Amino acid sequence: MAAVTLANKITLLRIVLIPLFAIGLMSGGGGGTLGLFAFLALTDVLDGIAARVRNQRTVLGTFLDPLADKFLLGATFLILAYQGRVPTWAFVLVFSRDLAILLGWTLLHILADTSAVDPRCLGKAATVVQMLTVVVHLSPVPAVWRSASLVLMAVVTAVSALDYVWVGGKKLSRLG
Repeated sequence: MAAVTLANKITLLRIVLIPLFAIGLMSGGGGGTLGLFAFLALTDVLDGIAARVRNQRTVLGTFLDPLADKFLLGATFLILAYQGRVPTWAFVLVFSRDLAILLGWTLLHILADTSAVDPRCLGKAATVVQMLTVVVHLSPVPAVWRSASLVLMAVVTAVSALDYVWVGGKKLSRLG
């Protein structure tokens, strides 16, 4: 069994803190909730830096890091939609994209016998824009900023989803 790297420890910390953040968000937490979300978003950057700088990219990390993002953003958009702070379609879009990615990865894993997780630039962009959208919706900003962040998030998330479907389709077609 491989040793757990610093990057993986950071990712595991993010996963462990997600329920604490969710409880704070459901309880109407103010700046502390925003601060915790910002910390969780920062750990997403830090684990990647740690893996690259220390040359410690692992199969576990390539699986756990995007999974942690999906847990964090899925839970956050679900709670924000339930609270009426974002439209329900925003949660459905984020959740549907992530579900499609997970199902596609599972299908490729079964059919191609590979566990490789290939992040895409558009996927990373969607994660960043989704996180920024959450920050905007947890901050005291004008409503126009909230609306603009939702439009940007919807476009980037939808384009990212289409990109993953296109790439996954190409991989499946090569399997014959």
